[in-house]
Amino acid sequence: MLGSGLPVVSVGMAQAVGEAAVVYARSTDGGATFSAPVPVSTGGGEVGAARVAAAGAVHTLWTLEASSAEDESDVIYRRSDDAGASFGAARNLSPNPGESGPSALAVDGGGLHIAWEDGSPGAPAAEVVTVRSADAGQTFSEPANVTGTAEQHDTDPDLAAEGPLVAVAYAIEIDPVNEDVMVQRSGDGGQTWGGPVNVSHDSQPSAEPAVAVSGGTVHVAFENKGSEDETDDRLAYARSADGGATFGDAAVLSEGAEGQPALAVNGAVVHLFGCSGSDPAHSELHLYRSEDGGATFAAPAAVTDTPGECDGPTVAAHGDLVVVAWEEAAPGAGSDVHVLSSRDGGRTFTGPVNVSQSPGDSEEPFIAVDSVTGGLHLVWSEEPPEPDEGQAQPAAEQAWLERRTSVNAR
Repeated sequence: MLGSGLPVVSVGMAQAVGEAAVVYARSTDGGATFSAPVPVSTGGGEVGAARVAAAGAVHTLWTLEASSAEDESDVIYRRSDDAGASFGAARNLSPNPGESGPSALAVDGGGLHIAWEDGSPGAPAAEVVTVRSADAGQTFSEPANVTGTAEQHDTDPDLAAEGPLVAVAYAIEIDPVNEDVMVQRSGDGGQTWGGPVNVSHDSQPSAEPAVAVSGGTVHVAFENKGSEDETDDRLAYARSADGGATFGDAAVLSEGAEGQPALAVNGAVVHLFGCSGSDPAHSELHLYRSEDGGATFAAPAAVTDTPGECDGPTVAAHGDLVVVAWEEAAPGAGSDVHVLSSRDGGRTFTGPVNVSQSPGDSEEPFIAVDSVTGGLHLVWSEEPPEPDEGQAQPAAEQAWLERRTSVNAR
């Protein structure tokens, strides 16, 4: 097991002014209010998309592009043992040379699973690798190559876990004009993996898969690209009733959202969100909801109606609580992270709540609900504002920059 031998990223290094950070906030009231955002990344390079999961302990993950080397990035992990009040040391899970990321993580009980896209120097293509932890992130297994498709790029992995059943979904480059979505399953907690199952099976690019597991059923959603006209793009959905061994035919869903699926499943209720994209000035968040385990979906409903662009939705569900977060850029302004919450299983929503409220750009949110405490945990990447050339930083923006340079750590 990899434990104390992992490289440690110093938590004493504050974020440099002007450097993007991974930011964290939590909610104990179902998303009605959130704590003040604090940075959890520790400087040293450009951060990539962050992820969070929780089951008692809170696990955060992001990609860090090394400032000292070109085409070099690593997957960085931090854990909190006190529901997000403080975080321990940052650890590099991919200390190999080359590019690692983007990444995904899933936790169920004591089992923690992490996957990322790995591009080793000189390798012809990127592949998906995983690590697992049986002790809530204190130690990790050695990275294992799951996909083994050395000549084809494997991208955008997503993970889901339920007991010993773990599923990883990713996109694979079939040829220069076509990608398919593949799923691989493990029935022994990520120790061994079955072969890939092609879920999309079409001649168009399929991308950005999202995966969820509930009651032994594996659910997958992905972008189904139409013609070169983006208005033909749709979301697609497929499911497996035998734990990911086989899948039924993928269904292309009704017009509404055009990409970026976010998926959460609670029993027989499936919540699938996506953003419309044909009009970036008025791009809305849409919900596709199923009450029969994905056999049928209600007509998509727009749950936002605001000027601006919807981007990067993420959803978490636990019992009757459903919470969705997304990035929204108002016309002529930076982007902020917004949250909508439902306490009746996704039938109605309250909000939205602007969680980030920063003068810079708040991007790529990811939300999780703690299966033990019911608390909500939200991370995103935050680009600081840049002053106009030759002008002093406004006082409010300078105060915000100073606040976010302090690292919240034990």
